[in-house]
Amino acid sequence: MKKIGLLILLILTQFTNYGQSFVGFATDNYSGVHGVIANPANVVDSRYKFDLNLVSVSSFLGNDYAEMSLFGSFNDDYDFDEDVVLTLTDDNNALTNIDVLGPSFMFNINKNNAIAITTRVRAFGSVNNIDGEVIDLFDERLDENQPVTVSNINTNTTAHVWAELGLTYGRVIFDKNEHFFKAGLTVKYLQGYAYSSGAFENVDINYDPFVVNLNSSNGEFTGRGNLDVAFSANLDTNNNGEYLESDDDVDFGVQASGAGFDLGVVYEWRPNAEMFKTTDSNGNNVPLKNKNKYYLKAGFSITDIGSLNYEEGINTNYNLNGVVIDRETIDNGDFEDDIEPLLNPTEESVSNKIKLPAAMHLNVDWNLYKKLYVNLNTDISLINQDTKNANRIANTLSVTPRFETRWLSIFSPVSVRQYGDFIWGAGVRLGPVFVGSGSIITNITGKSKSADVYAGLKLPIYQGKLRDKDKDGVYDKYDECPKEAGSATNNGCPLPDVVNEVVPEPEVVQVDTDGDGVLDTLDECPNEFGISENNGCPKVVPVVVDTDQDGIEDAKDECPEIFGLAANNGCPNITNLKDDVEKAAVVVKTINEFARTINFNSGKTTFTAQTYSSLASILEILNQYPDSNFEINGYTDSVGASSLNLKLSQDRAYAVVAYFVENGISNKRLKAIGHGEESPIANNTTKAGRAKNRRVEVVLMK
Repeated sequence: MKKIGLLILLILTQFTNYGQSFVGFATDNYSGVHGVIANPANVVDSRYKFDLNLVSVSSFLGNDYAEMSLFGSFNDDYDFDEDVVLTLTDDNNALTNIDVLGPSFMFNINKNNAIAITTRVRAFGSVNNIDGEVIDLFDERLDENQPVTVSNINTNTTAHVWAELGLTYGRVIFDKNEHFFKAGLTVKYLQGYAYSSGAFENVDINYDPFVVNLNSSNGEFTGRGNLDVAFSANLDTNNNGEYLESDDDVDFGVQASGAGFDLGVVYEWRPNAEMFKTTDSNGNNVPLKNKNKYYLKAGFSITDIGSLNYEEGINTNYNLNGVVIDRETIDNGDFEDDIEPLLNPTEESVSNKIKLPAAMHLNVDWNLYKKLYVNLNTDISLINQDTKNANRIANTLSVTPRFETRWLSIFSPVSVRQYGDFIWGAGVRLGPVFVGSGSIITNITGKSKSADVYAGLKLPIYQGKLRDKDKDGVYDKYDECPKEAGSATNNGCPLPDVVNEVVPEPEVVQVDTDGDGVLDTLDECPNEFGISENNGCPKVVPVVVDTDQDGIEDAKDECPEIFGLAANNGCPNITNLKDDVEKAAVVVKTINEFARTINFNSGKTTFTAQTYSSLASILEILNQYPDSNFEINGYTDSVGASSLNLKLSQDRAYAVVAYFVENGISNKRLKAIGHGEESPIANNTTKAGRAKNRRVEVVLMK
C-alpha cells in the first residue's frame, strides 16, 4: 500500500511554517536574486551589476498545536510531556516549506532593463482544519480509559515536491525626479516529482474502552464518513498488486509538468533625487547606480500563480460508515494487511491538478537614517484553507529593522503569524555569505510554535562607485580634466579667464492699477480694490446656514432639519429606541452583525477568544440606549438530541446575558431564550449550513 504517502501525511500534521522564504534577508537591497523570488520588479535598478547564487536553502518548521522550548529539548533531562504546551481547537492547521535555490543569476542589461534566471526545488505541505481532539485522541486519551467522540471532521491535506526554472524580466516604467516606478514578471516552467493528498468529509470517530473483543483486548473504534487519499503513481508502493521491496525503489523522477508566473511592481519616493544623479559630457542625466535613492519604497507582488497536472495517480476512497476496529488491531496490526481491509477501500487511477501556494505580498521599506532601515512586510495566502489539492502559506506580518552597507547587512525580523505565533529572529549578510533565522531569538529565550533557518553562498558583483579625484563635483568618468579641479559647465575643466562686462539692469516701473496699495506684480486681483492680507483681493465673509435654528450650522449638523443638541451633533437625544422606529431597525441590525461572530467552544458555553471583541461592541451600543430592553435568542444546529440542543441554546443565551450584566447592564433590561433547533436559517446537512444555524440573535423588546 502507500507507505510513503501516509508517512508524509503523518509528518505534516506535526509541523507548520509561516509565509515567505529567507525571512528578513529578502528585504535587503543587497539580497539580489533572492529579492526577485519575492518580487520580480526587484531585478531592475539593483545595487548589483551581476549576482550569482551558488546555493541557498530556507526551511521552516513549527505548529499551532504544541509550543515547546527547541533548545531545551537537547538537554538530557528534558521532559517533553511536561514542557510542551498544547492548544487544542477544532481548527488546527499545519504547513511546512523547504526552499532550495540552486544556481541562479541576475544582471542589468542597461539602466532600465534587467533579467534573471532562477532554478529552484521546493517542498510544501499543509494540513487544514484538523480537529486537535483527533491528535490528542491518539497521542494521550487512549490511555485514559474514557470514552472519546470526535465528530464532524472535515480535514484536507496536501504534500507536494516540485522544481522550477524561472525567467524574470524587469523594466523601469518611469523615473521622474522624486517619483520612480518599476515592474517585473517571472515566467516559470514547473516539474513535479511527487504529491500526496487526503480529504476527510464529515468523519466521526468514536472510541469505547469498555468493549471486550474476542481477542480479549479492551477498546473498540467505530467510524462514519468518507476519507479520500490520493498519490502520484510513484508513491504507490503497491505496484500492480506487488509490493516494492523497499522505498529505495520508488521513482522520484519527473511525474508532471506545468507553468506558473509571478508579477510585481515597486514604487520609490525619492525627495532628494537630484543628489543621486550626475551629468555626462553631453549634459545627459546619469544615475548613481551604487546608491539607494529612496526615502520610502513600496512593493506589491503576486507569486506562485499556476499548477502542475499529474496525469497518473492513485486515488483510494475509504467508506468509514459502519467500520468497527478493536484496540488491539490499531495498536499492533499491520495497516496494509489488518487495518486497511476493514476501511472498505475503493481504488482507482485519477488525474490530479495540484495548485501552487499562490500568495500576495505587500512590502514597505523606510530609510530611517543613512544606513538604517525599517521594513514592513505582509504575506497573504490566495488559497483558501478548504481548497483541496493545493498548497498555501500562512498569513504573516513582519517588521524588520536592519543596518545595510555594500558588504555587510544585519537584520532582525519580528513576525506575527496567522495562528497567533509571535517570533523574533536575526540574520547577517557578509559579502557573499548570508545566514539567518526568523525565529532564532524566540527559540533561544523561551518556547515557540515555530523554528526556521536559512543560509546561502553567492557571487556578487556590485555596481561601481564613481570617483572624483580632483573634488570638483564632476566624476572622473565624465571629467575631461580629472586631475585638475574645474567647472561642471566646462566638463570638469577650469573656465578660461573672461573680462566681465557690467550690464546695467533695466529700470522696473511700479504699478498699482486698483490703488489698493498692493503692486500689480503681487496683486492676485489687480483690477479690484482689496486688502494686503488677502493678496490684493477683497475679503469674502462666509455665509453660515442653520436650517433648524438649533445653533449648529448645517455643515456640522447630523440632523440639519431637526432641532437637536450640540452634545448629540445636532440630533435629538434618543435613549429609548421605541421612540424612533427607523433608528431602532438600524441599531438592531448593527447589533446582530456583531452577534454573528459570537462563537462558543465546541459543545460548551464558554466563548472563543475572538468573540470578546464582538461582545464589547454590542455592550457599547446597549450603553448608548439605557431605556431600551433586549431579548437574547440562542439557536443550535440539528446535530445531537433536540432536548440537549434546547438546553445548550438556553445556556448559551444565558452566557451572553451574564457577560452584559457583569459589565454594567441591568438584568431587568435583558431576557435570554433558547430555541434549540427551531427556525434554522440554512441547510443542516452541510457543514457551512450548520455553522450558520449555531447562532445568537438579539431583538428589541416591545
